[in-house]
Amino acid sequence: SKILESVYMTYEKRLVELISLDATGRYLELKKQIPDIDKLISQYHIASYLGITPVQLSRIRKKIGNN
Repeated sequence: SKILESVYMTYEKRLVELISLDATGRYLELKKQIPDIDKLISQYHIASYLGITPVQLSRIRKKIGNN
């Protein structure tokens, strides 16, 4: 089915990102997909999605100038 195919493709893309990108790259990719994610979701949940700690996310945001 088309829905299952779409879900699989999304899962596969996420898996490739987790394997091939560092934490900064994963965050930037997420920001590209959802530009105002920081206003919509707590830092704790974003960090969890990226597979990092909130402290690491804070450092990444500071490094790229995204407070």
